[in-house]
Amino acid sequence: RGVGPRGALCGDVMSAFVMVMRAHPKDADVAEAACCMFATVARAEDPMVHDFVIKTGAPLLIVMVLRHFSQHEGNPADAEGVLRRAIEALQVVGLDEASTAGAVRLAGAPAALQAICLRYPNSALATAASAAMEAVGG
Repeated sequence: RGVGPRGALCGDVMSAFVMVMRAHPKDADVAEAACCMFATVARAEDPMVHDFVIKTGAPLLIVMVLRHFSQHEGNPADAEGVLRRAIEALQVVGLDEASTAGAVRLAGAPAALQAICLRYPNSALATAASAAMEAVGG
């Protein structure tokens, strides 16, 4: 039945995820779960919930994930799931708002998205990264 995130509770949950993500920024499972959570909450119909996503710093944490995992030195396939979730989250967290898009650009999203396009050419991930780059304005 239509159960969804609500105002202050959502803010508390998002803040907790931000703390976990700051504590473990290079853990692929944590990063992927956080990006999935951010994207899910950002899709909420309630503008108050959407504002909590922005105010918790989710867009900048998503860029941090993009920057780290776009430069992942191991097997590229190991970072693909995290990058897919991060790109999806980036596209729904408020890039239509000029201040959020500007902060995401300044945090380095265009360079990270470009690196993804170069590292995963001719893939669905590169296509998603290109679309996100257009949304960011990079």
